[in-house]
Amino acid sequence: MANSGPLLTRFRTGRILHGLGNVKAARAEAARAKGDMTTYQELMEESNKLHKDSLAQLESTLGGYHHRVADLCHKVAGHCILREEHELAQYVDLPTVKGRLQQTRSLHLGRSYLDRALRIWGTRSWYKNQVARTSFLKGTHLLSLGGEAASEGKRWIEQAAALRKEILPNCDMSKASEKDYDELVVFWSR
Repeated sequence: MANSGPLLTRFRTGRILHGLGNVKAARAEAARAKGDMTTYQELMEESNKLHKDSLAQLESTLGGYHHRVADLCHKVAGHCILREEHELAQYVDLPTVKGRLQQTRSLHLGRSYLDRALRIWGTRSWYKNQVARTSFLKGTHLLSLGGEAASEGKRWIEQAAALRKEILPNCDMSKASEKDYDELVVFWSR
């Protein structure tokens, strides 16, 4: 965010960047459905940048512990997962997952987006929907990494399913997808 000025110091700018990032991501998914992987990758890169700019904007105007910041942490984590930047998405003990050299845990604590989002929302009941959604993403991400992370991933998915059951008691839980969890959250927080 090299530009500066009155527009870039407002909360609304962050919200607009968030929405634009979502539009780019939706267009990217449409391109992927048509088999146009070049356009998909270009649009996802644009979406990633817009979501990161939105996160920076919201942090600068609302502080680091606002629920809107947590919404963007979830989005940026999704981009990190797509880019296989696993240690940025959430703290992962890399030697047990990918055989890479372990970095100190302190490097990850401030930068692991899924964990940060969950810390911001905490256990407040009015964020139950967001916590269920992010817990599901965290669980599916860990599950996809395999190894020791997979068993932890299963626990996160079970926690997400229990929260979803509280929110939608009459809903079939057997085949819930990421889209089903996204729909728990109001559109302006997605």
